[in-house]
Amino acid sequence: MQTRLALLVLALAACPTGAGALSTDRDQPVRIDAGSASLDHQNRIATYRGDVVIVRGSLRITGDQVTMQFDEGYDLATLVAEGEPAHFEQQLDSGPTQKGNAARIEYRVEDGAMIFIGSAQIAQGEFLMQAERIDYDSFTGSIQGVGDKAKPDGPRVTITLPGDNK
Repeated sequence: MQTRLALLVLALAACPTGAGALSTDRDQPVRIDAGSASLDHQNRIATYRGDVVIVRGSLRITGDQVTMQFDEGYDLATLVAEGEPAHFEQQLDSGPTQKGNAARIEYRVEDGAMIFIGSAQIAQGEFLMQAERIDYDSFTGSIQGVGDKAKPDGPRVTITLPGDNK
């Protein structure tokens, strides 16, 4: 069992550190705090429940439940954080802190995609995007929002940009 947990912790070295993320984060240890933890070795799935907090350097992911799927080599393939809401936060090399939250945050390691679903928002400095779904490419920094089609006034995305500070 200790070997499995050791492999799990080593695999977490792939936690999100994307475009502009604090470059020293990837050298930091990973700490996971949760009410409970389980590992399905056969299916390579780790599940954490109960006020889950994952910290790696400036990276912080929180949720009511976090599920991690690993590939055959026990490298992290996907991370899903769910909560009321789940949160993501990371310092950028350029200075500001990037923050996001949604009912569900999905991170796919292979393509660097972070998908925020359900009352989603991402903020970077004074920039803020709010939408039902936000797709963020952690490799390139590109971002796309999609509004909620079920809303009476149609799908909406709200973006707040910083004012002119002259």
